[in-house]
Parts: sequence; C-alpha cells; structure tokens
Amino acid sequence: MKRRPISVRWIALAGAIVVALQLAAPIAAQAATGSMLTLQAKPAKAAVGDRIHLSGTLMFVDASSSAGQTISLTRDDAAGSHPLPDVVTNPDGIYRADDTVDVAGQVTYDASFAGTTDDDPATASDSVSVAKLASHVSLAVSARTVTFGTSVHLTAHLGGGTATRTLSIYAKPVGGSETLVREADVGRRRDLHATFTPSKDTRFVARYDGDLAHRAGDDEVGTRVRVIVRAELTKAVARSGRYHIYRRGSRATCIARVVPNHKGFAVRALLQMFTNGRWRRSAARPFRLNASSVIGFAICGSRNVNFRVRVSLPTHRDHLGDTSPWRYLRFR
Repeated sequence: MKRRPISVRWIALAGAIVVALQLAAPIAAQAATGSMLTLQAKPAKAAVGDRIHLSGTLMFVDASSSAGQTISLTRDDAAGSHPLPDVVTNPDGIYRADDTVDVAGQVTYDASFAGTTDDDPATASDSVSVAKLASHVSLAVSARTVTFGTSVHLTAHLGGGTATRTLSIYAKPVGGSETLVREADVGRRRDLHATFTPSKDTRFVARYDGDLAHRAGDDEVGTRVRVIVRAELTKAVARSGRYHIYRRGSRATCIARVVPNHKGFAVRALLQMFTNGRWRRSAARPFRLNASSVIGFAICGSRNVNFRVRVSLPTHRDHLGDTSPWRYLRFR
C-alpha cells in the first residue's frame, strides 16, 4: 500500500524542541479481481476401483486470461483426506485430472485456487457416490453326514483384494443358537481352518464383515448327524457262532440304547425267523425310550428255530436315524 511522504515541523514548546510528525491518510489499495472456480466429477456413481474424471474452469470477473494458473485438488473419503497432484489451467482456463477411488461411500473432491496479488482465491467441490465391491467367501466341510461323536473339518476361504483378512466360522445346531467356532486372520492361501464335533444336525457359516472397499459376505454348509442305535442280547446260556443260545421256554432279553439321549422317542424292534430257506418277519413293535435313552424287551421263540432281531430309530428334524446290527438267537 502506497503512503505519502512524511512532513516534519519544528515546534518550540517550553524550551524544548518537539518533532511533530504529520502522517497523511494512506491511499486506498486497488481491489483484487474476483475469481470463479468450477469442478465436476464424473461419473456421479461409481464402484471401488473406477476412474473418476475431474474437470473445471477458472474464470476472472474482469474477463482477463486465467491460463497457466495452479489448481490444487483434494479427495476426502472414509479413510481421510488425500491431496492429489496439482494441475495447471490451459489457455481457456480449463483444467483436468483423473483419480481412482479405492474407498467406498461418499467421496468429495475439492479444488482450490490460491489467488494472486491481483486475483481473489476461489474454491469448488463435487461429490461421487462409490459402491463397495463384493467379497468372495466360501466354506467347505469334510463330511455332509457323520455319526454322532465324529468331528468335521471346516475350511473357509476369503477371496483376494480385501484390506482386512479376518474370517469367522460359526456353528448353529438345529433348534440352537449360533456359536463362534473360530475367528482369525486367513493364512497365506487365504484359508481359515477349524474342527468341530456336532451333536446334532448343524449349519456352519463363514462370515466376513467387510472393509472400506468390500461388502460383507458369507457362505454356509450343513452336516447331518446320525444317531447310534445299539441292541444287545443278554442272559444267554451259551454261544454258537453268531447265535445266542437260550433254553426252551425262557425269554431272551434285548437291551436297546440310543446315543445321544433321545428319551421319549419311540424305537421299532423287528424280529425275523428263518423258514423255508429265507428270513421272514415274525413280529414288529415300537418301544419308547426311558429317561436314560434305553429300552428293554423280551423275546419268546420256538425250539430249534433261528431268529434275529434289530432296533431302529427313524430320522427326525435333529438327527438322521440309525438301525442296529442284527442280533441272532435260537432256543433249544
């Protein structure tokens, strides 16, 4: 800002000399030229990994040239604020730039002109909505059907490209709640392994919670559990090969047990006799398991006739059914 020269007068006052300085009012500075800046980001909707095209124009109110001016660019997203390389306006005052988005959500681009001694600063902004990419999760189980007490091996896989690598494996038995089996980062091959022993039919779920660039994902697989039905003949007086030998007129006791406990469920006993060269049905009857999941029944049979018996529990909503091996007996 320019100032007029300082004028000095000598004034005598009470024997002393005082210097009086008279300062003229400053001359008003010339106002800077108004500036206008635009910014457009295309496309307005994109996905992670897409290229965004930025363009805009710098204009001065007095219509003077805005060529060769530096424009600063910034991208703001869920991961923070990121400065982009500066660009320079062309002879028409236009600037252009490209950027690749790597975070989903609302992404805002800001352009700024710092101004000069003769031109005002200016800013502009525009936003882009960026969608997340799908995450790829898969889950495999070593067996779709197992006998009660048998473990299954689970392998969850997380597809490449995710910023986070944590997978979770859950187990949900029929009628029960979901419980965590294992949660950890996937290994070098992006696999997560776990072992689980289901007590009843169970659905397994592998789950990925997503990151700034990928949606959450999951996969599930099921394993059915087969009960174990055992039937044993007791109180035989002798054995002959696979046959239990009983005295004529006595009763052969058969004890059946189901694992895991299925108290109140009905099992079915089937008795066959060997006649005319083949096994034929002799009797069949249901029995209800007691609180210990056990039932006992007695067999009466004719002398010197071969019999066999087995016990079955049918399939139901919690488990696959099972049938015990044949147990052979004869009365003499």
